[in-house]
Amino acid sequence: YTIVFLTETWLEDTIPGSQYTYPVYSLFWKDRHYAATGERYGVAVLTALITSACACRSYDLELSSQCVWIEATRRDRLNYLIWNYYFVPHLSSDVFTHHLQDLDGKLDVTVLCAHIWRF
Repeated sequence: YTIVFLTETWLEDTIPGSQYTYPVYSLFWKDRHYAATGERYGVAVLTALITSACACRSYDLELSSQCVWIEATRRDRLNYLIWNYYFVPHLSSDVFTHHLQDLDGKLDVTVLCAHIWRF
């Protein structure tokens, strides 16, 4: 696979990322901050992208503690924004809407094409 998205990864901070995947992938992940959220257990999101894709983390777009944004350049020189977000099942859809509104000033939506994968 070129890209792998995982949510609810339950990764252990003391284990190096290289032990979670093959060396052909670059890993981008974020753990939930328990002190900030008040949660006792939970989620991390992880995106594994094939190393042949030139990619970097877009921290300026990570307005939530449960998302990872990556900007990747393909061989055709097009840039892609890749977004992996975990929404807890009991979360109101208003939270998602509010998050997209917060992103509105950071993204040029006239040049974006979105695809949402749902499993």
